Amino acid sequence: AIEAAEAGDKIVLVNNIALDEAGVIVDKTITLDLNNYNIESVGETITVIAGGDLTIIGNGNVTGNTDNYGSGSAVWAKGGKATIKGGTYSTGFDGETYLLDAHSNDTIYTSLGGEIVIEDGTFVQTDYVWVLNEKANNQNTLTVKGGTFVGFNPSVANDADEYYLAEGFVATKDAEGNYAVVEGEWVAEVGGIKYATLAEALAADGEVVLVADIEVAASGLTIATTEIINLNGKTLTSTGDIFVVVAGGDLTINGQFV
Repeated sequence: AIEAAEAGDKIVLVNNIALDEAGVIVDKTITLDLNNYNIESVGETITVIAGGDLTIIGNGNVTGNTDNYGSGSAVWAKGGKATIKGGTYSTGFDGETYLLDAHSNDTIYTSLGGEIVIEDGTFVQTDYVWVLNEKANNQNTLTVKGGTFVGFNPSVANDADEYYLAEGFVATKDAEGNYAVVEGEWVAEVGGIKYATLAEALAADGEVVLVADIEVAASGLTIATTEIINLNGKTLTSTGDIFVVVAGGDLTINGQFV
């Protein structure tokens, strides 16, 4: 259907699709509506090459490298552009690389000047697989403005010290350990990792350094473990309590506030 589509067409899935290792190539401007169906490949699933501009909407699974052998991504912007607004994305690992205890495949990948914008969707971390990655020194763009990331914090830089969250967006962690990307600002960091709430930062291991002024709820934050907070020139305010140190708690506050 994609090969037969004309520029500007919208393709709606009406069945699950299993592709060979080459997957499907997009070289024009189209919209793909998953429509609650799945598309998968034993290799690459969707590759957008130069001239291609793909928008993915709707619910459904997009899975690369389903046989866990060799290379494969769910979406690869290989010189083209992909905008992801829905769907669940994952990929299998390379069986040979897995034996070497190393990362192999990428769920979402850009190269050759490709561009990917994530506005929504769910992205699943599996062992030995990068969720987000781009080929180094290729003038690629990978920008995250939304979505849920399972088992993966999209605010943490990759090995090349590249950050993918768009300015004005943060990743917040839920009770299951998943991260939702929403509009907001970072308020604290621990060991170079940024957090959108002081409670999340206090749950991490290490000194909490404030990077923004924070208004704490009137009920305050309960401190039941050993915590160190560096005010770093920022201000904590509350209409009630700020910290409530209970049995077992040991709070040290360093730094100056404005």
